[in-house]
Amino acid sequence: MKPSYPDATTAGSTFGLPSTSGYGPPPIPGQPIGGAYQPQYGSLPYHPSQGPPQSVYSSQPDLPPQTSYYPPPPTHPHPGYTAPPVPRPQQPPPLPNASTYPGAPHVSHAPPSWYLGTEVPNIFVLADFIVPGYNPAGDAEKIRNATKGFGTNDDVLISTLAPLSAMKMQAVANRFLAAYGLQLVDVLDKESRFNFNWCLRALAMGPLGWDVWLLREAMQGIGTKEKILTELLLARPMSEIRLLISAYQHFTGRQLIQDVQNDLSMKTKRMFLMALSSDRSPDTTPVDYAHVARDVDVLYNAGEKRFGTDEVELSNSISSAADMDLR
Repeated sequence: MKPSYPDATTAGSTFGLPSTSGYGPPPIPGQPIGGAYQPQYGSLPYHPSQGPPQSVYSSQPDLPPQTSYYPPPPTHPHPGYTAPPVPRPQQPPPLPNASTYPGAPHVSHAPPSWYLGTEVPNIFVLADFIVPGYNPAGDAEKIRNATKGFGTNDDVLISTLAPLSAMKMQAVANRFLAAYGLQLVDVLDKESRFNFNWCLRALAMGPLGWDVWLLREAMQGIGTKEKILTELLLARPMSEIRLLISAYQHFTGRQLIQDVQNDLSMKTKRMFLMALSSDRSPDTTPVDYAHVARDVDVLYNAGEKRFGTDEVELSNSISSAADMDLR
């Protein structure tokens, strides 16, 4: 038997829609058709008598309340229980052998330097430098009493300054400035003259500061004192040369190599620049006899073997050789 299908004229009444001849235009969304409300596209059917539609995701089963597996903290401490005291932060232990005199500056941990076989303060921490176990207040007071007023007690200055090392001298200078607001070197310059003034200045400035002052004096003004440059720059270990270059820049704000280059000329300038820029081996290096033999040949060929002297080659060989090789 052949199944029957509704034709186009009865399709609308079969599915609850008004019968039309043909399909006709589609129904307008939101307009009631056949007694029912036609919803907007993408929403659920809505009947005024049944209330607004419920979302399929809104009806979730009621979950039981969450319970904690840990008992709540007690609101009152147990009988007989006493809370432990809150520990206070402990102060760090004092530094060993630190000076504790009144007005002592902050202890610096910068390592000292070695110059001309003696220990000198680090040039970058002079302002807060102290010597462990040494109180410079007494020596600073002696110097002040010997220089204030009319006249100067030279004997007190000599007995006070001469025994001090470079490290203690810097501590005295710091204490003198903090207690009296005066620079120790300036006071000694004012209270002494001529060679005695130079001796006191050398003691107060220490070996490194004194050499820096001599270098500046040798190249300042008209002319150059080459003998001072020779004493300070030639045949010095490279460790001391580098320290001297750094101290010269720190105290004067100038470049030592640049000042030497501007103040000297010709082969003398080249000789000192070689001494400042060479990379000699440390004085503790064992003697290299093969290198000594080569240097002897270079010196002979640059001097005795030829007519005239090659000063540049001689200066290069001598300035680059280690002290033990020269000996």
